[in-house]
Amino acid sequence: MDFTAMSERIEHANAGILNEQAQAVDAMKSEMRGKYDTAQRKLPEILKLVKGTQAWMHELLTLASKSRVPLPRMVEPHLKEIATVCENCPRQVREGIAAYEGLKFQQIVWKDGRSIYLEARASLIHTISASLQSWDGMAGTIAMNRGSVERILEECNWPSGHQPAPTVPAAPFQQDAEPLKVETAFEV
Repeated sequence: MDFTAMSERIEHANAGILNEQAQAVDAMKSEMRGKYDTAQRKLPEILKLVKGTQAWMHELLTLASKSRVPLPRMVEPHLKEIATVCENCPRQVREGIAAYEGLKFQQIVWKDGRSIYLEARASLIHTISASLQSWDGMAGTIAMNRGSVERILEECNWPSGHQPAPTVPAAPFQQDAEPLKVETAFEV
């Protein structure tokens, strides 16, 4: 029995299997490459937007802590939404980038150890792609909620606590106006 020849055949077979596995991983990465490149490029912009938004929120909440009049309740859901987006979006993009870079054949292998489990492959690609694209809409969500907060504060005239001016100004008082006549007898 020629053990050297058998060893060479085993190495050749193993190299073929590893090559097929690497090709499967490369195929998945090529499906997501555009999203990965965009996420890599957008991450610094996301972090800059988050930093600016958090500074704005910190300034607003510092003013609120100094004021005797609390922030209007209508502002709370918008501030919570902004805080949630600022916390979750950068984390999700980073997780997507790490998942893309750490993609392995073992994540999509079937029970036999060689075949690709297509449902796991599709699910993995979808999950990683969603994480890589979670930045999309972030700026719009922050801008919309920030605009709502600013509009509510302006309408409530915060922090003075006064009611907003009516939409129709009061008519000026006229001293020379003729008195109103009120008739009490009505006939039908």
